[in-house]
This record gives sequence, C-alpha cells and structure tokens, in this order.
Amino acid sequence: MNNSWLSTSRSGRYRSPEEVVTRALESFSDGPELDQAQKGKTVEEAVAHIRQSRKGVTLGGLKIKDLIHAGHKY
Repeated sequence: MNNSWLSTSRSGRYRSPEEVVTRALESFSDGPELDQAQKGKTVEEAVAHIRQSRKGVTLGGLKIKDLIHAGHKY
C-alpha cells in the first residue's frame, strides 16, 4: 500500500476532500489483482485451517444454551 497520498495531504497539495478521497482510492487500487483461482484457493485453505484448528477444542462439558442463558442474567 502506498501512503504517498497521506504525506501529500499533510503538505496541503489538495484542493478538496473529494480529491483526497480520489487519490487515496487510486493508491489502494494499485495493489495486485487476484484471479478467481487464487481467490477460491485462499478460501479453501482458510476453511481447512479453521476445521483443523477447532479439533479438540471443547467447552469442558458446558452447553452453548447454558452459556447464552447465563449471559442474559447480566
């Protein structure tokens, strides 16, 4: 991400807030584009990571319903 727009905005080179926003959005759009295969693979990897991470995680015998009920008391 390029923050050159931030340093430029502090020096007073812009004429309007719209110009600041436009320049900021342009700097964000300069990033790398991901194709559909890269996006899909990333999602699949994230799901696999979440499923792997939750294995063996328990509430120690508590029920979610009981935790919700306890939360309503406060």
